[in-house]
Amino acid sequence: MTYRAVLVTATALSLAGFATAPAIAQEADGDSSTEQGDRIVVTGSRIQRQDFVAPSPIVTVTADDYADSGRVAVDDYLRELPQFTAGTGDYSNDSNGGTAGRATLNLRGLGPQRNLVILDGRRLMSSGTDGAIDINTIPSLAIGGIEIISGGASATYGSDALSGVVNFKTRTDLDGFDVRAQYTALDQPGEDSYLIGGAFGTDFAGGAGNLLLSAEYSDRGGVAVNQRDFFLNPNASSFIPQGRSRIGNAFLGVNDDGTIFNQGNGSGYNGPTTLPFLINSTGGIGYHGSYNNLLQVPLERISLFGKLDYEVSPGTNLYLQGLYTDSTASNIGAAPNIAGAPWSVTIPGTNPFLVAVRAANPGQFGANGSPINVFQTRLSQFGDRIYETGNETFQFLVGANGNFGSSDISWDVHASYGKATNEDRTVSGSASVSALQQLLNAPDGGNSLCSGGYNPFGGQTPLSPACIDFVERTPLNLTTLEQYVIEGNVEGPLFELPAGGARFALTAQYRKNDYGFVPDTDLATGDLANLSITLPTTGSIDAIELGGELFLPVIASDSFLQELNLTLGYRFADYNLAGSNSTYKAELDAHLFDDVVLLRGGYQRAVRAPNVGEFFLAGETRVVGVGVPPGGGDPCDFRNAPAGDALALCAFQGIPLRPDGSSNYRAATASLPATTRGNPNLTPETADTFTAGIVLDVPLGGTSLRLSSDYYNIKIADAIGPVSAADSLQRCFNGLNGATAGFDAASYNASNFFCQNFDRDAGTGDPANIVQPIINLGSLETSGIDFAANLDIPVGFFGWGGREGSIVFNANWNYLLSYKVETFANDPIFDYAGSISANAQESLPEWRGLTSLTVNTGPIGLTGTWRFISGMQDRATVVDPTLVLAGTTDYSLFDLAASAEVMDAFEIFGGVNNLFDVAPQEIGGPSSTNLATFDVIGRTFFIGARVRY
Repeated sequence: MTYRAVLVTATALSLAGFATAPAIAQEADGDSSTEQGDRIVVTGSRIQRQDFVAPSPIVTVTADDYADSGRVAVDDYLRELPQFTAGTGDYSNDSNGGTAGRATLNLRGLGPQRNLVILDGRRLMSSGTDGAIDINTIPSLAIGGIEIISGGASATYGSDALSGVVNFKTRTDLDGFDVRAQYTALDQPGEDSYLIGGAFGTDFAGGAGNLLLSAEYSDRGGVAVNQRDFFLNPNASSFIPQGRSRIGNAFLGVNDDGTIFNQGNGSGYNGPTTLPFLINSTGGIGYHGSYNNLLQVPLERISLFGKLDYEVSPGTNLYLQGLYTDSTASNIGAAPNIAGAPWSVTIPGTNPFLVAVRAANPGQFGANGSPINVFQTRLSQFGDRIYETGNETFQFLVGANGNFGSSDISWDVHASYGKATNEDRTVSGSASVSALQQLLNAPDGGNSLCSGGYNPFGGQTPLSPACIDFVERTPLNLTTLEQYVIEGNVEGPLFELPAGGARFALTAQYRKNDYGFVPDTDLATGDLANLSITLPTTGSIDAIELGGELFLPVIASDSFLQELNLTLGYRFADYNLAGSNSTYKAELDAHLFDDVVLLRGGYQRAVRAPNVGEFFLAGETRVVGVGVPPGGGDPCDFRNAPAGDALALCAFQGIPLRPDGSSNYRAATASLPATTRGNPNLTPETADTFTAGIVLDVPLGGTSLRLSSDYYNIKIADAIGPVSAADSLQRCFNGLNGATAGFDAASYNASNFFCQNFDRDAGTGDPANIVQPIINLGSLETSGIDFAANLDIPVGFFGWGGREGSIVFNANWNYLLSYKVETFANDPIFDYAGSISANAQESLPEWRGLTSLTVNTGPIGLTGTWRFISGMQDRATVVDPTLVLAGTTDYSLFDLAASAEVMDAFEIFGGVNNLFDVAPQEIGGPSSTNLATFDVIGRTFFIGARVRY
């Protein structure tokens, strides 16, 4: 019997033992921090303890916190907490479609794939190949609260919990109906949003059973770039509808009247100059490529959830749970570009439209009869690309729990199956490159293939419907993910120590994830201009995990130190592709001065195994940025002045040289197609986490004051990611600007890992066939301090005669000490704390806070909220401090919300977010910002009603 077979057999037998064990005492299922008799379980551990306070840093969010914020989606609210940075959500506009409609969480800025999102302590069905959970799958009215712990938790929950865990806890207290409806309007142009949902909970069969049902429908409106003045003057795209042809080292275009213009300085141009066209400071002609793109992606979603618990016999409980979500997101991408291989066309010298241009402009547009091999254009005649992305996810779970005989040892066993399906369709605007080439090759310019043919010059003359039909395609991609989980847990007392009873928890889990991707044929062959080239992919990964925890009371006394407790944990995992590994933890918590002071801290080793996308991605080709000379972009560009060995390598790769021996190559664009590929040889990421904190529960008469401060340090080794095209271009030439006697460019090129990631086009010299392999890169390390404060003062404390209610102050702040990145092993380490770029996930303020003040007086409630982000430097200046680039300044937003119970069980609420309509700040260039950090929508108003009976 093989090693893995032994593990499978042992796991199956242990799970079977859990399932058949006798039980007489009912236990609440799962891992939520609800009371289980006189014991509770808090996220981060499976051990039940009395009066338990988590030894890991923990943030608790109540259902009311989210509801009072007026946010249509839960992720909108959670992203405001300082522990999170951007995942994917409202402001994720992928110009290739595909990601719209998903909402993921990114804890500590380490990536959505590195934090684990669970429901009642159990794994959810992932919605993407990265393994991240779409939290849209959970109806908000089914949520009773959310617990967020920082730091590794793999010893408790298994793979993926590197930066922490987000545990959504379902409601256990609902008896009756809870119905909510909300309408959100924008102060500036854009579409409104709607939400209606309900939940029903009840006991039945004399209290032996409990049922929770929830349903929710939401319709989030879209907001376009052209509806916000801030975004109307960006750095222009060089791809214009009139097209541009490389004649020598110049790019020339053709006006609608057939005359020639120079795109670089605008000489001779007589076309449109208003948006979406842009004229730069030197008169160059550009285009606002994202003019019609969306800042907020429209999303229509329906979510269903059901949970049933039933005590089938004294102490034996069965439970069922199911969830279903169906969402449709509509997205807009700019009209496709013909920008170069693999999406390139050649205009033959016999093309009648080219012949006419040359006849009207003798000697200005290349030699008669010669083809134009470098032709770039924006196919605006086909309109913007319209995408529709459908996401359907469901998960079904069945389980049982109870106790072993009359003992205090509890057991739980459950199995779940989930499936996620993503259909990504381009509704309009996609152009077939081969069809365009057919039209260009036709002796009559394509008129014999479709009415009027295709004139590649000018760009303002509409194409006939017949030609649009001839060229346009509507591709459909289908992604399917399936997950199988079987898990068993045992927990209970172990032995007595002088300080109290030791307890243990054991767990066994089998998990399997299947992945299948079927691309549209046109996409797989690379025939659709400027759209991802994707190849069919299938794969499966599975894991067997065995683990345990041990709780040891060390001290229990009547002195100033009432308790000192030690919790140990260990988990062994065996993966079918990633080998085996161990995770472990040690945590201490100390209670002092009659529980006024809690000291807590610990160390955790966590692991993330490669996900199905990282292992199996057959190939996905997208246009990526590579930078602009001088100082960036292709090192062989003459504007970067390559010399010595670097110039010799350029020449070997096919770069043309001038008579004086210098480079005669000018890069055609700052963006190039690159193919990202999975890697079956990846090894798991590992993380070491240290935490230390203090919690103060200060008795102040009738008031409640709670203060906490927690330090965390998370270091991830062997981080998994793609080698970017820009890195390969730069690192292929790193250190070669000197001249070395006997330098062998051929040998160097063949032996250099980065040089092997691209070829060059034999005709133009442009980088071609760029590969972005997914590998184990370098390391990530972040550290910081969380601060939290809660003050709850009864109104009567102020002597306001018999008034009911309270005044509640809440503050949740983070100070980021460091965010260190080592891109490749042994690279220089750069600390990006306090920096920002236009990339949504690259926002790392030193200070970030969420502060609120709530006044409840009887049926009336008022809440004011302050959101703060400290100023940041441009991320590029971290690597090159000599750059003079403006950063951002301190940024504050204020929100107001109010609620009133107008009659028994009926409440109305409303409010305004971004009260002062604060605009976003520029970063990364004009009209550019970080969409997830700054409010790009502006002031919004919401109003709604809630009925509970």
